[in-house]
Order: sequence, then C-alpha cells, then structure tokens
Amino acid sequence: MLFTFIIGPAGAGKTSLTAALKDWLIKSGVDTAAVNLDPGVMSLPYSADFDIRQFVNYSELMDTLGLGPNGGLIAAIDYAVTLIDQIRDEIQSIDADQILVDCPGQMELFAYRSSGPILLHTISGNEPSSMLFLIDANLARTPSGFISAQLLSASIHYRFLFPKVNILSKADILEKNELEHILNWIDDPFDMYNALSSEAPSMQNEFSRRILEVLSDFGMEADLYPASAKDYTGLENIVAVLQRLMLAGDDYEIGK
Repeated sequence: MLFTFIIGPAGAGKTSLTAALKDWLIKSGVDTAAVNLDPGVMSLPYSADFDIRQFVNYSELMDTLGLGPNGGLIAAIDYAVTLIDQIRDEIQSIDADQILVDCPGQMELFAYRSSGPILLHTISGNEPSSMLFLIDANLARTPSGFISAQLLSASIHYRFLFPKVNILSKADILEKNELEHILNWIDDPFDMYNALSSEAPSMQNEFSRRILEVLSDFGMEADLYPASAKDYTGLENIVAVLQRLMLAGDDYEIGK
C-alpha cells in the first residue's frame, strides 16, 4: 500500500487532480483508492473510498460552537484527531495498492497546526508515503509569484517531512512559451535570478532574490512536473517520479 498526500493552497486544484489521478491509475490497471480529508468540501468529483465527513460534521460544529468557516475547519480537524485510531483503521483497511489522500482546501489551517501532521503520519503509519505539492500555474506565471510558491513548498516539506514532489497544476492554461520559461527557472537558477531582476525594483523583488539564494544554499530547489487534471497531461510522469521517490530501488512497484 502506497500513500500519496495531495496538498496545496486553496484553489490549486487538489481535488480535481485527485479525481484525475485516480481515474488514470485505475484505467492503467492500478488498484487505487481515494481518501477525502476535507470536512468542509461540498461535493467531490470522485468516489471517495473514505470520507472524513462521515466522522466529522463541519456545518454542525460551526453552528454549535458559533464559528466561521476557518474556525470551523480548525475545530473539525482537531476533532478528527480525537478519532484518529478509528480513522486510521478505516483507511488502513482499504484494499488498494495506491491510496490518494485529498487534503483540506485551506492548507494553512491544516498544515501549520499540530493536528495536520499528526493526522497524516498516523494515517500512513509505516507504509511508504509521499506528498504532491501543487503550485498553481496562475501564481507561477511571474518570477516573484513562483518564488513565493517555492518557499511555501519548502515550508510544507519542513512541516510534514514526507518525500515531496512539486506539481505545476493547471498546466493546460499556460501558453507554450510561459511553460518553457517556468521550467527553465527550475533547470537554471541564474535564469530565475535574471527574471527576478527584470521585474520592477521593489522590496518584494529584493526579498524574492534573497529567498532564491536561501533555497539554493540549502539545496531545496526541486524538479517541477507540469500536470493537468483537465486533459490528463503529465499524470504518467507524476506516477513514475512517485515510484522512484518512495521506493528508491525497492522491488515493490505500483500495481504489482
């Protein structure tokens, strides 16, 4: 059993990518299940093999405690942790080779509280696990926007400490030259630096260059894999890199 946690900012396309990946893997002959960990989601474009909404009533918590949407999500995730053994057993009992876990939409409310890491590490137990961090193509169009996404990705890696793969989501909305520029920023940090320098001088621009230097110093640059849940572009590359990343020479293979 392999766990893949799909995480990223609100609107980055986590749920859509979960649906596309599940469909693609099943059609490729891989026994795949999907887990929804977002108690606030209204509807899902995939059939969830486990749905946290069966255990946590987000709307009821909001009404009972007099909370807004953000407070309600915090309370829902905290409450889920009190049921962690039952949730873990339910998920671990799923009979599938690949488990895709769709994480809550408000990433900052989930990742930067103790409840988030506790939930994910308990769910996966000792099973091979990795994380897909989604970088929205809309944000990645500008050098400073791309650097801010890279910084957030590094922060998420630090919080969860799972092997992580950066995904450029919604890649289908990019023009060919835009995609080439973004991928070249990953391959050539000097090109990224030059791109930042070409932006209008500002405190943000200087800050972005300093962030790039820090990420480079710590070796935190990462490959970036364009993908589209709309036309399934790049999904085969995601599966291939996950297998290399998680299994690192192990004889076990996805779908074996």
